[in-house]
Amino acid sequence: MLDSTYLVNRMGSRIYSPQRCAKTLDVINGHQVTAEKRLESLDEQLKLLIIPVEFDITGGLGM
Repeated sequence: MLDSTYLVNRMGSRIYSPQRCAKTLDVINGHQVTAEKRLESLDEQLKLLIIPVEFDITGGLGM
């Protein structure tokens, strides 16, 4: 029988397990971040990628 925070062993004793309610962590570039922060970060990176820039192949960047 599992509860959100407690495990029950064979003897019927409830064992506190903080891992059951801990947030999932991912490792990105050596840093541990929560999944929510990772998604926010990826959204911010995508916004940077779609900024329109005019590019003239004969003269470089045109603004």
